[in-house]
Amino acid sequence: MDGKTVFGKSWVVVLLLFWIGAALPASLAWQGQADDAAGPWAVTAAPITMQANDQLVPRAAYGSAIGEYLVAWEHEYSASDHDIYARRVDGAGTPLGGEIAVTVSTAFQLNPDLAYNPAYNEYLVVWEEEYSATDHDIRAWRVSANGERVGGEIVVADTGVIESHPAVAYNPSRGEFLVVWEHLSGSEEVAHFDIYAQRLHPEGLHIGNPIVIANSELQEQHPAVADDGSDYLVVWQGWQPYAEDYGIYAQRVTGLGALAGSLIPVSTWEGDQVAPRLAYNPTHAQYLVVWQDHHYTPAYGSEIYGQRVSASGDLVDGQFPIASGGDKNRFSPDVAYSAASRSYLVAWDFANEAWDRDVYARRVAYDGTRPEDAFPISNIYNSHEMRPALAAGEGNALLAVWEDYRNYDAQGVDIYGEVHTVQVPRLEGYVYSGMTGDERLPLAGVSVELYCSNDQGAPGVLIADAVTARTGWYGLPGYTLCEFYHIVESDPAGYVSVGSSTLGGVVASSNWIYYTYPLQGKVLTGNKFWDIPEQPEDTLPPGNWANFSPTVWVNTQSPETSVQVEDTVSGLDVGTAEFSYSTDAGTTWSAWQPAACTGSYGTTAPQVISASPPFGRDSAAPDQNQVRFRIRDLAGNVGESPAYAVRIDTVPPQNPSTWDCPTHPESIWKSLDRVSCNWAGATDAGSGVAGYNVDWSISPTAVPPAVLEITSEQAESGPLNDGGDWYFHVRAIDQAGNAASGARHYGPIRIDTTAPYAWMTGPGPGAVNVAQVTVSWAGFDAHAGIQNYDLQISNDGVTWVNWRLGATLTSGPYTGTRGQTVYFRARARDNTNNLGAWSSPWEITFGVEVTVIVENESGVTLPEATVYLNGDYRGQTYGNGTIQLYNVLLGDQLSARYTVASQPAKKGYHDWVHGPGNWAYRIHLTSISFDNAGNPQQHTVTNTGATQVLRVRRDNALIGFYLLVSVEWDADTAFLTDLLASLRHASDYLFDITDGQMYFEVIDIWDEKARWDQADARIHASNSLWAHAHVGGIWEGTDEHMSLSRFESYGTPFDFNVWDIPDAYRTVIHEFGHYGLDLYDEYENTSGGSEGAGCTVDKDPDPSNAVEDQQASLMDFQGITTEMCSSLTVHPHNTNTMQHEKRGGPCWDTVVDRYKDAQNPPRWILERPNDRGSIMPGPDAIPVPDWTATGIIGLESEACAPFATSWIREDGGAALDYDTWVEGASKLYQGKTRSDQPEGVPPTAGVITILGAHHGDAVRVSKSCGWFCSSSGTTTALCPSASGAEQQEATAPEQQAITLERDPFGLEVSTLPQGDGTTLIVEVQASIPLPQAPQVEVWQGAGAVLTPTLAFDGVKYTGQVSLDPQLGLQGQVFARAVDAQSHAVHALDFFSAEPVEPDQLTWVKSADGLMEIFLPAGSLEGEPVVSIQPANRPVWEQGGTMVVGRPYEISSSDGTIGLNQPAVANIYFASDVVETDGSPRLDLYHWDEQSGRWVPLSGTLELTHNFVSAEITELGAYAILRSFEDRQYLPLVVRQYRGP
Repeated sequence: MDGKTVFGKSWVVVLLLFWIGAALPASLAWQGQADDAAGPWAVTAAPITMQANDQLVPRAAYGSAIGEYLVAWEHEYSASDHDIYARRVDGAGTPLGGEIAVTVSTAFQLNPDLAYNPAYNEYLVVWEEEYSATDHDIRAWRVSANGERVGGEIVVADTGVIESHPAVAYNPSRGEFLVVWEHLSGSEEVAHFDIYAQRLHPEGLHIGNPIVIANSELQEQHPAVADDGSDYLVVWQGWQPYAEDYGIYAQRVTGLGALAGSLIPVSTWEGDQVAPRLAYNPTHAQYLVVWQDHHYTPAYGSEIYGQRVSASGDLVDGQFPIASGGDKNRFSPDVAYSAASRSYLVAWDFANEAWDRDVYARRVAYDGTRPEDAFPISNIYNSHEMRPALAAGEGNALLAVWEDYRNYDAQGVDIYGEVHTVQVPRLEGYVYSGMTGDERLPLAGVSVELYCSNDQGAPGVLIADAVTARTGWYGLPGYTLCEFYHIVESDPAGYVSVGSSTLGGVVASSNWIYYTYPLQGKVLTGNKFWDIPEQPEDTLPPGNWANFSPTVWVNTQSPETSVQVEDTVSGLDVGTAEFSYSTDAGTTWSAWQPAACTGSYGTTAPQVISASPPFGRDSAAPDQNQVRFRIRDLAGNVGESPAYAVRIDTVPPQNPSTWDCPTHPESIWKSLDRVSCNWAGATDAGSGVAGYNVDWSISPTAVPPAVLEITSEQAESGPLNDGGDWYFHVRAIDQAGNAASGARHYGPIRIDTTAPYAWMTGPGPGAVNVAQVTVSWAGFDAHAGIQNYDLQISNDGVTWVNWRLGATLTSGPYTGTRGQTVYFRARARDNTNNLGAWSSPWEITFGVEVTVIVENESGVTLPEATVYLNGDYRGQTYGNGTIQLYNVLLGDQLSARYTVASQPAKKGYHDWVHGPGNWAYRIHLTSISFDNAGNPQQHTVTNTGATQVLRVRRDNALIGFYLLVSVEWDADTAFLTDLLASLRHASDYLFDITDGQMYFEVIDIWDEKARWDQADARIHASNSLWAHAHVGGIWEGTDEHMSLSRFESYGTPFDFNVWDIPDAYRTVIHEFGHYGLDLYDEYENTSGGSEGAGCTVDKDPDPSNAVEDQQASLMDFQGITTEMCSSLTVHPHNTNTMQHEKRGGPCWDTVVDRYKDAQNPPRWILERPNDRGSIMPGPDAIPVPDWTATGIIGLESEACAPFATSWIREDGGAALDYDTWVEGASKLYQGKTRSDQPEGVPPTAGVITILGAHHGDAVRVSKSCGWFCSSSGTTTALCPSASGAEQQEATAPEQQAITLERDPFGLEVSTLPQGDGTTLIVEVQASIPLPQAPQVEVWQGAGAVLTPTLAFDGVKYTGQVSLDPQLGLQGQVFARAVDAQSHAVHALDFFSAEPVEPDQLTWVKSADGLMEIFLPAGSLEGEPVVSIQPANRPVWEQGGTMVVGRPYEISSSDGTIGLNQPAVANIYFASDVVETDGSPRLDLYHWDEQSGRWVPLSGTLELTHNFVSAEITELGAYAILRSFEDRQYLPLVVRQYRGP
């Protein structure tokens, strides 16, 4: 913008100026010397722009595709800087959007012009750009229809001389523009302007070279251009040397840019003719060129003249004045053509005074005539409006714009505009069929023509024609100026003209009306013509006699009679109608007498003749009285009708002799409001009985009107009102309409249709505090009395069910439930069986509002205490310790819980489903106490009107744990639901174990290994994992958890997913004893051996059996016990246990010590049996179910339904105890095939149920058979066609047994922790050379997959990974190797490590929980990390022994082998490997690396918990081996393969 600021103003003022009919009123027509000197007439126009400073030289173009105009003008930014602006204007003249800066450079831009390109829907704006006094260029810019500049600035001409006054036209057939301008040529002495042109592509490219239009040595200036659709006409003012003045010249230019024909002298008479403009008329292929003319002396002023030029370049007729006369000057003409009006509009500015210039316009017809006077477009007094420009729009509309000075003093010259609608005078009228003046029948399709002539008696030239519409209307536009306008109507075939009329013209004949010039001031409507059909010869009389009346009996002796007649040729003479009558059956007739006839004289339509013959007697016979008619037509023919019989009866009939109303016996109440009656016996001697009139009224003697109402001898009343007595009345009517004297009467009739009404009376409405109430009701009936009642009840006031039907009593008992709202309603039935409407609902709520206050034992009220009603959560107390409870009944149980402390969860995410906050456990005080038997003591509501006080006590402490559970696989709904039920039972069991002081407050279950690292309990997919937990893990981070199988019970690898059984949920609490209560096992002795025992508790449920069983503690044998060991002397605690070794006392002491309050005085108090003095048998379950909140994430499983698959060895035996796992989107270890056959269950050896597999997953089984020896097989999980929840509901068929094959080569994986255990060495060795390194992945936690970089030393591949200590030093290693024949072998193993505690006993457990070692203090130097992992050792031994389960390797991160102190090692086994004869031969063996043999150790077999225990003095590989000898065992047969 070169530092300039462009301001735009949005002004919306709409002006529509209509010139209708005969243009202007006479008062505004020309009355002076000039034809444009009318008096001042201010017209309100729309401001196109009101920018600051002057806006000059407007030009306009119409965008036909969008129905809008674009106006361009020259904007004076400063005295030395003019720009080109534009603005859109809609079809009604309203400006759209803001001003458009077309070009705003610092150069001087002036004299814009523009043209519209419909193909691109855009405009081309051209202008003159002044760079210096001697250098002007022609430039252009494309502007889109929405007012945006398109592309860049276009240089049209820049030859370094003055090129000025551009004009532009668009050629639609060529699809290009032609820009013309004046070009300065010659030297300074003989410098002159020529006319040049340039063709432009729509996108601004030059087409060819510049075109020289006129280049004489004289002046050719101010060009204008228009196109005829293919070629152009360029006009300009040219100097005439012989006359020393300017003339108007033109030159045709073809679409290809060639000059066509010779120079055309448009106007060359004396005086100057300047400023030419032109417009093209495509209908007549003519241009109209207009200019400012000075050929008269200066005393007369300049005028506006015009000349028509044909498309071929010929002058049509001569020059003619458009605005002339007087001594005033006219300047700057412009012209546009309106095709719809077949007219040009020429506009100019008129110098009314030196200080007052106005804009005038005049219509010029297509033939050059000027039918009307000029009219002002804008003539504000004492102001300039000048330099008009025109653009033809849609239809008759044209846009006029001009320079406007009305706001000059304030801001300079503006651009104003208006839309002018050109309307041609129209001569209108109608054509009718009929005689002159009869306008009832319009005549359509008649041709009417308008002729123009200078002779009153001759039509002249046809200028318009029309055909009458359905209404007979026609309209003829008077496009041109005529001395006489002749309207000529052509008679249609078969018609002749009979007359015409006019309001403003002259009637020349019946089909000719003419007007004289001028048409102004004359009425141009109402020009009417009448035609009638031509008449043929008529020799026939009137006829077609029809529709005689009356045809029925009448009861008057001088009845009105009528008949229809017509004459279709000459028409009826309606004044000649007559009648005659006979009273003796036509024997004699009266004289003809005048009759009336409808219609007008000469009508050919059917008409009616009517008369009233004076018969004076009844008809003794039907044809006794007769009448006849006659009438003439216009031809004199007489037509006579037949004789018509008129039947007369004036004697009334006799009423019925019998009558009855069977629906309503007299004096009996009935509920029907319509009465049915019948009768018989009415007679009439004349015309006969026609029917009856009946009535029901409260008058016993009423007589119905003498009007026939019904013809049958029975009737039913309409609805009759209830209450008083009604009566029925019947009266006979004969065929002539005579009514019998009086009527027959029946009554009284008694009606009760009003239903009774009922209402509820009690109790309530409202709340009651008891469950059983006596409901009562009542009713009322005004007439017949109440018979009985119906009653209904509803739970929502919308849906109702019957309660009591036909009840004669008015009360009855109802028993509701607490919190239930019941609606009652009643209706009554009266003794006529009218059934009343239901009464308004009567609401009873079983339960009332009570106020509860919660306080502590000191009487201090407690806010935010949770309150429970019968175990259901009801909300928290307010700041004053109170809460309102609703729907409370007498006998309800109330309890309160108040939170006093919360322990944050170290693992995080213990707030996902249930808040608030992230917490591991919370401590509450409750209002519930327990008696010595464990029965809960809650508050019972005995008075609902009193405030219920709930007191929480410190010794009623309750610790609620947040149990976050993660399931390893995509579990199905059944499993998750069963798991949740089991964990709820586990919570009850914990509550019982802790004497009502601990439970699971939140049970939050996730599947697909979600929250695996943050879980308290991990549910593994393996069915062989031995349940185990980290002691005190609840206070640790993501590396401490409870690990549970899918579920395994005491070493038996259950292959089904059952959780909600006592063995399962009690095992959960045993492991929670480690994890959450910080307890150690009591079945292990102080060194970890098998001689441990808890305490003596009576486990026998039979109270008559006083035998006290040993090892009955939760941490010893949780199967049936519900207690923990305490210091109670009656049940002495065994000090030779791991619990005592690690914690120095019984379990109860550890729990209380861990969870007691450190503050003094304590905020809560936990009680042990020794504090109470006895063992509490209960409580069996949590007394308030809503204390526990639960959530399951993962019910929408996409996995297959659980399915079983079986495996067999190559020898056909069952593949027992084989490692099985699933490889899919993620690799998921699944456990082992079954080796048990439970009693009563079909054989399941070698079978495993696959959980969480997805369609297409590979299910793999593998078993080591010695050094570098393994057999394996694979199948594919194929789900049913259903998916998601439907899959889970489907039953997956058991897959066929898969035969295993020995792997083509052996693959062994081993791991060794280094340093602090976070560095893990991974070694992979194959029995054959591998063509490429194996694929190895280390899985740790939920999603971490570590990939070591392997190095090959010629024997094995070695790599290492860094473990995340926050996820625990445990995980799995997966390896896959491929030989040269593309055979793949897989290996999967786990690892687990634990840092050694140098000053105390260290407990290390394998990842599957099946092996553990207890390292006493000082057994190893420093603080190494000890790991236990599966070992790659032979699984058989000569001499008849075989490994049970798998070998394990114990190693230290510092490489130590020997121990400073003996340690205890325990390996667990499945219960089904014990000998059937009861004499187990299971021993613990150590692998001797030097001899390469398994060496037996002196160990102990523990059958209660299924493990073998032995002291060891060095680290290394250990396993359980079993002797075969000659004993029989459960199936455990494995083919023996020798490794390399």
